[in-house]
Amino acid sequence: MTELRVDGLNLRLGDQWLLREIDLCIGADQRVALLGPSGSGKTLLLRALMGLLPVGASLSGLLRWNGQQLDLSRQKRPLPGLGLVFQGAGQALHPLRRIGDLLSETAAAHGVADPRGLLAEVGLRPVERYWRRRPDQLSGGQRQRALIALTLAARPQLLLADEPTAALDSVARAEVLALLRRLCRERGLGLLLVAHDPALVRSVCDQALVIVDGRLVERGALKQIFAAPEQPWTRALVAADGRLAEQAAPAERGQAQCVSVEQMHLSIRTSLFTRRRQTLLEGINFAIGSGERVALMGASGSGKSTLGRCLVGLHRPTAGAIRWSGLSGPLGAAKRAALVQMVLQDSRAALNPMHRVATSLGEVSRVQRGKARAIPVDRACALAEVDPIWLQRRPGALSGGQCQRVALARALIVQPRLLILDESLSALDPPLRVELIEQLEKLSTDQGFALLLITHSFSEARRLCSRVLVLDEGRLVEQATTADLALQPQHPASQALVDAWRGAADHSIDQQRRVLSPGP
Repeated sequence: MTELRVDGLNLRLGDQWLLREIDLCIGADQRVALLGPSGSGKTLLLRALMGLLPVGASLSGLLRWNGQQLDLSRQKRPLPGLGLVFQGAGQALHPLRRIGDLLSETAAAHGVADPRGLLAEVGLRPVERYWRRRPDQLSGGQRQRALIALTLAARPQLLLADEPTAALDSVARAEVLALLRRLCRERGLGLLLVAHDPALVRSVCDQALVIVDGRLVERGALKQIFAAPEQPWTRALVAADGRLAEQAAPAERGQAQCVSVEQMHLSIRTSLFTRRRQTLLEGINFAIGSGERVALMGASGSGKSTLGRCLVGLHRPTAGAIRWSGLSGPLGAAKRAALVQMVLQDSRAALNPMHRVATSLGEVSRVQRGKARAIPVDRACALAEVDPIWLQRRPGALSGGQCQRVALARALIVQPRLLILDESLSALDPPLRVELIEQLEKLSTDQGFALLLITHSFSEARRLCSRVLVLDEGRLVEQATTADLALQPQHPASQALVDAWRGAADHSIDQQRRVLSPGP
């Protein structure tokens, strides 16, 4: 049986040890979850196995694969038979090339005769429709399927999947997970899946590895690890999963109005050579009170991020109005920046990769110098719990959770009236997600800003927000308190969101009962 065996893997960057004494063995017919907190080294381990390392990194150890033993210190290119599915399909796929061209090129390099069949195999049918499309013309779930097809074109025996569903809504996530299970079963592939969602992991894997601070601290059958976790972080993972599912949302507070959106429409031209327009948002009406925490939910492509971009001025509405309390007339960029800030889903991509964190934060501070509400960088870092050590690092040297805190600190410098979080919690492990939710709740209360949480997770919405707005195909189809929506959702889009949450919540409560009272 083909297996991947790693002995004594060590990874060092300068004087910092990133991975220490990693030993693992994965058979070609096994499905193994790689768990751990943000920044623990999960993605680095996958990249080390593929020979994709940061500049200046030093790797050592032995790797056995397909009957060959290799010295990792000499491994500079991906091994044949290993395929890596990246977390961000939008970044992994060339933005200017068509999916068919990318597939044809990879298939030709690996002797695959039928690249079109790969699109059909991953469920992108009819093939001709997707063959000529670019990544920006696909939804998040479709891009992830295209990336999996591209990985299959390299004829892998073992898939390394780095949180492949992190940015997807509940429906698309279930579809991609079902696809991975089917491919593993039909092709006889092994799977090493990096994930932090216990419900997701349980639906795919049967074994687990737990990595903390660059060391493997726990391994074994998934059911056993979740039923009787040994390590502090694993226990925190199980506990946080229950807290996200069961914690009720805070009560809504009566406050003055912060911002109102009135009959807002947004349409864009489909190309430079036609007058045809595509409607992205239609007839949007809602208001957010000062200090209120509101969730914005909906399927991928429903217009959530587009609506957030309208509020921060990145899109100009075609019709309608956005009114800020106490202000009238058009707003300049500087004045709008002091009113509303947005923390993007991929905070690392939102930070300049060539600048150290201190430089990126300092730029905002210099622009806002002299403004009445602006606060010093060190104060913003303290509020967002940014470690001073991170200030001298570049974004590529920080974990996803660390980048999120840096982006939050950058937004807090101007002390905005409204803070928008665009799926900013989706890529974090549950313990860190609960910690950041509690921190945001405290910051919103202490600093007095309103919060708009764009999310796919009703657990997050219910835990942090008092009210929910539901978008479907660019229309605002339902507004309700989190308590009312949980009990009686009215629109089919809302019902799908709540049904997905109820299934996860029931599973988490059942899991928590087993942890508290494990059976024989």
